[in-house]
Amino acid sequence: MESQNKWQLAAIDGLILSSITIIATLISGILTDAKTGMSTNFILGIVIWLAKFGGSIYLLYWLMKKYSSYYDTISYGKSFVYGFIVCMFSSIVCACFAYVSLEFIFTEQTRIGIEQTRQMMESSPAYTEQTKAMVMKIFNNYSTYVMFGQLIYLTIFGAIVSSIVSNYTKKTNPFTESQFNQEQE
Repeated sequence: MESQNKWQLAAIDGLILSSITIIATLISGILTDAKTGMSTNFILGIVIWLAKFGGSIYLLYWLMKKYSSYYDTISYGKSFVYGFIVCMFSSIVCACFAYVSLEFIFTEQTRIGIEQTRQMMESSPAYTEQTKAMVMKIFNNYSTYVMFGQLIYLTIFGAIVSSIVSNYTKKTNPFTESQFNQEQE
């Protein structure tokens, strides 16, 4: 399979993988009370998170298995690289969606959360004025910090999951000539 085709497949698969997180985020956002910024149903929120977590891992496994079906044999490394690329593309899409959702879709919930944090800090003597000022500076760019945090977190998580899943998607043939020659050396 050509390298360009691999990247194109990985980009499409990354978009498919990111759709699970985007759908789960939208559902969770819809279930959030606009006045309090809290989830209306805690148990349902946990179920959605577990479905997102399990669904993402299973979908990555399925996508990597589909990619390995294009080859007679595929090594652990080749399978891992493909899974990592898929996760990297998915991370980019999810991080950008996190930014857009905080800035444009769920602005009211974001504003309420920031306001509640500010009020809690104002009422607590543990926070100095310098700490409060620093936290408010962070909140001014909150969406950007969340975007980069998501990008880093999801890429690392994707690398870990890809390394585990690639163990189950590799295909080797013990009777291939190249492996036989390596054992003789």
